[in-house]
Amino acid sequence: MFTAVDRSRPELSRWMQWCRSSYSVLDATEWVRQSCTHHRAGSGYHFVICDEAGMVIGVVSLENVESAAGSAMLGYWVATPAAGRGAATSAIAQVLTWASGHSDLRNVWALIAPDNVASRRAVEANGFRLVGPVSQASPAARLRYEVTIRHEPAA
Repeated sequence: MFTAVDRSRPELSRWMQWCRSSYSVLDATEWVRQSCTHHRAGSGYHFVICDEAGMVIGVVSLENVESAAGSAMLGYWVATPAAGRGAATSAIAQVLTWASGHSDLRNVWALIAPDNVASRRAVEANGFRLVGPVSQASPAARLRYEVTIRHEPAA
């Protein structure tokens, strides 16, 4: 995972706040540890995206899981050399399928920078609809997309 981040740092840092020049192997290790903790607690689910050779080229996550509301935030990134080949679109489809069968999630949302056209296309290809801009005090504007993956609470 770290190699994929390192090769893509200039592009990822444009969209991802965590991807800073000081992001290290220790940071990545801590992220994996925290991801495992969130998975066990049911508060987040993180999956690596691999290419045909099994190399890690990105991550797709369901974060900020709110069990009572049945909702979670989708997050994802793909290494620059693998971008534009449908990896994000496919990974999003797979994680939504996983969530509909292995969680109580009913709705998934994503926050995407207006200029991140590739990322917007990936969610739109998976049935997400634009519900509007997010009003934040932050200078980083985001658009909110949502998709319903299940209409009824899981039995």
